[in-house]
Amino acid sequence: MPVSFSYQSPYLFEMDIEVDGKRADYLISQMKISRTYNKATTVTLEIGNRPSIDQFKIGAISRLVGARAVGDSIGSTGDTVVKNLRFDGFVRLIRPKENGAVVTLTDSLSLLSTGKVQEYKANDYIGDDLYYVAKGVIDTLNSTTTSSGDTLGYSNTYGGKWLDTSQLYGGSGIIASSDMDIWGFRKPKEFLDKVFGEMYKEIDGSAQKDNEYDANIFFLPWRYNIFSSNIVSFYYNDVFHKVPKATYAINEENGGLLAGGIVAQIDVSRMVNNCTCISKSDSSISANFTDTHSIRRYGDMSKSVTVDTTEYDTLQQTAYRVVQRNKEPTYSYAIKPTAQDLFIPGDIVKLTAPTAGFDTPLAVEQVDTVIGNGQIDTTLVLGERQLPIEELVSVLSE
Repeated sequence: MPVSFSYQSPYLFEMDIEVDGKRADYLISQMKISRTYNKATTVTLEIGNRPSIDQFKIGAISRLVGARAVGDSIGSTGDTVVKNLRFDGFVRLIRPKENGAVVTLTDSLSLLSTGKVQEYKANDYIGDDLYYVAKGVIDTLNSTTTSSGDTLGYSNTYGGKWLDTSQLYGGSGIIASSDMDIWGFRKPKEFLDKVFGEMYKEIDGSAQKDNEYDANIFFLPWRYNIFSSNIVSFYYNDVFHKVPKATYAINEENGGLLAGGIVAQIDVSRMVNNCTCISKSDSSISANFTDTHSIRRYGDMSKSVTVDTTEYDTLQQTAYRVVQRNKEPTYSYAIKPTAQDLFIPGDIVKLTAPTAGFDTPLAVEQVDTVIGNGQIDTTLVLGERQLPIEELVSVLSE
């Protein structure tokens, strides 16, 4: 039962909607999709016909399947000419209006935020790859939430699981240790975020082939997301490769950007170029690592951290790692492309903008897509996700 978002352009975007296993026709005037990494995707629907609103109840399991122009439907293979939307989630907020309602849905990652607090003990994980520690957090949530099978989930090929982890089998090479600041009583998402805060892909350009990387060391943070249905992905964005695997090419000269061009933000709030690591049990034991080149260029950005070890070498290595990952400012660029595709975090865009002196690949960090009024409007944040101004001011004033 396709839903059309525009009478002017009936093939702008067609979509099937299912709520608690029931499909119905809905008059939707607008849909907004907000996506970023390490966070649940949010979909907001403006529904115009009052009778259909009764199906949308808080906590109702909802499935949205659709695509631009060519259409898609629930139960299909998902093979379409352009990137489609396959969203499984839950009704989280309903705001009634005179002739309808605004309904907000979040995907299955939101269940991590509502999971119960538990104690994550270092001794249970020491020696394990953090990639599989993170996978275990989600698997544990599945086992406790869907112990009665499809009664709590929904009937599909994944046995009614909230989150499908069948494609997580890569490994990160980062091993859990007792000195990591991740252990204790936490909600599943809080623990998962701390685990991902320790996970990175280290690339030593000098050890690679000449045509692959420059001779530098790069630290690429691991991230998690749901790109389709309830399938969880762990990934990192390699934009340093000389021939990156770009998903899109956007060229300012070819009309690839809407009016306004590029809005840049340079953020130094996360910078650390002078780090001192102090032993938690003996404050007289500490180690420091300083990047003098970064300090000469940007000023002294110091930070002290406490680590649960008395080994000097471990303290020194931790200080080195913190500085190497944070010694440069965070650059991000907000753009409005003319392309009406459904971008996702993890896409890599080859952005060419002569007016900004730009010709470089950048990772998509955040996407806001609004479908309605006969058009699809997309705002992309490329580079690093921008800090909200209030958070930026708070961090800089600490």
